[in-house]
Amino acid sequence: RGAAGDDARAGKELEAARRREEESQKELAELRRKLKEGAAAVEEAAKQAKLLDLLKKRNEMQAHIHRLQMLMRMAEITKLEEYVKCSRRYDAVREEKLGLLTYNLASAESNMAPEGEEAARKRIVVREERMAALMKKQKTEEDKMKTNDESYISQTKRLKEKLEELESSYAALTKEIAQAS
Repeated sequence: RGAAGDDARAGKELEAARRREEESQKELAELRRKLKEGAAAVEEAAKQAKLLDLLKKRNEMQAHIHRLQMLMRMAEITKLEEYVKCSRRYDAVREEKLGLLTYNLASAESNMAPEGEEAARKRIVVREERMAALMKKQKTEEDKMKTNDESYISQTKRLKEKLEELESSYAALTKEIAQAS
């Protein structure tokens, strides 16, 4: 009985050791599976975080593009407003010049009558000075319109360049987002 009992006991211990080994292997496999799932979850979370950052960046860029478009519209409105103001002043000066020319014509006709030559010369000098002032005023308004137009052109050129740059970056970012998701 001693040796047979020892063999039976050793067999039982061996069987128990095998069961523990199998359980350990199953436990190890379960832990590896959980580790893989955890790693996949971490990887997915990192991917989602990157995607979220890209989406935030795209939204910011979209807002910036919108602001630039609004600035371009505002610049165009300002240009038109300034053009209208300058045109009105220009037209007012032109009408005043026309009035002065009409007055000069009427005055020239009335000068046909014998009158003091000195008084006639003084009136002519005053009219010429007034006409010169009106010409200068008209030139100033023309210059303002030209400056306004040049300013608008240079401003919109810069805005368009920046807008094109942002739109290309936006397109690239949209592609990157599509690839990330």
